Amino acid sequence: MCNDRTDIFLAGDSTMCFYTADRAPLTGWGMMLPRFCRENVRVHNHAQGGYSTKSFQRSGWFDRLLNELRPGDHVVIQFGHNDKHPADYRPLAHTEIDEFSENLRRWISLVRELGAVPTLSTTTIEWAENGLDKTAPLLAKYNAALLDVARECGADAVDLNSYAYSELSKLPMAEIHQYHMATSGLEDKADDFCHLKNNGAELYASYFVELCRRQNIAISTCFK
Repeated sequence: MCNDRTDIFLAGDSTMCFYTADRAPLTGWGMMLPRFCRENVRVHNHAQGGYSTKSFQRSGWFDRLLNELRPGDHVVIQFGHNDKHPADYRPLAHTEIDEFSENLRRWISLVRELGAVPTLSTTTIEWAENGLDKTAPLLAKYNAALLDVARECGADAVDLNSYAYSELSKLPMAEIHQYHMATSGLEDKADDFCHLKNNGAELYASYFVELCRRQNIAISTCFK
């Protein structure tokens, strides 16, 4: 249950993380989550751009998160975008699916040992100009592995990726683009159909909250 000592901690990548004002309109959906929370709930965004489960663990970020946890807190875990990168392209981020799954199992256990509640989430969508990005089938394998681990461990999980796709695919691509940095007007982001602008981040945060409410999972009591 949420009370005046309950916080939400976020562990994820660039699609979730915090950005300073000079990076606007680039926005992680975790930045928008507080808008949906009750007044007595605080959100601590530990998500880091470019990180996978492997690099988030090895860099010490997950340990820092654990050090701040108190019984009754919630931890939202969303990874996969960077774990899927080939070893010859991003060796520090690349994580084989077996290792990815084991990292999640370990984190679920550690969070629970501290009396907090883990919630796993599949990723945001990686689009291309005219549809899904070519790496979507590979990302889907990591999202499936995350959901498998959640079921195996009896942990709460939401399939944000599938829900977002079911909703966004109803729209014309030009409208979908309006949520992403490709339409930010920044020349170096003209092909970025993955990272979100403010409106896209708010949309994904609303999707996450809606799924939590529909499933009536523990973290849903934190939302208005």
